[in-house]
Amino acid sequence: MKLIPNLTILLIMLTLLSCQSQIDLSTISFQDNVDNIIKDKNSFFSDNIHPSTGLPILYTYDIEGYNYGTINLKSNPQENLGKNMVGFFLYEPYSKKENKVAGIMIEYNDQNNLIFDELVKTHGKPEHIAEEPITKVEGVIHGISAYKWSPSKEYTILLTKSYSSKNKAQDITTSVYVISNEALDQTDKSRKSVERLIQTFKE
Repeated sequence: MKLIPNLTILLIMLTLLSCQSQIDLSTISFQDNVDNIIKDKNSFFSDNIHPSTGLPILYTYDIEGYNYGTINLKSNPQENLGKNMVGFFLYEPYSKKENKVAGIMIEYNDQNNLIFDELVKTHGKPEHIAEEPITKVEGVIHGISAYKWSPSKEYTILLTKSYSSKNKAQDITTSVYVISNEALDQTDKSRKSVERLIQTFKE
């Protein structure tokens, strides 16, 4: 007679554990050590310089344990659409010493503008950096749009939407950059990483 109640309790406990293991990327502090955040270091890759930001980055395609606000991020099973990714920017190249987070990046195949809508809901209307493209090739839009939010003096958010064609159908990849305003471009330390990022996508 106690089997069903016990099973219910077990399911509730498993659900709570699952929620607790999720990492909400929207709450990460720029003072956090990346080693205390990432779930499985063996699933991460590294680049000394990310081309759009000029910052070192650790990134992974194993994103099932991450969310951004109310959006639970999912790995993309359709390889032809590209791989969804979560990355952590660092102030300096990764070392055995201090590795503070300088920002985050999400690259997500997002046909429904979920992340854009989440940012608008949280931070309001953004500033246009690059307008929505209208150029069509064989009926499919091609190009890049970009938006900027400045929620505080500490950081800047930039979102880009890349429009392309996959199997003759519309494909939209959203990239989100949340960057500390104090982070310096490692290829030119006279400018901020945010400045390089905006210049990369500005029309």
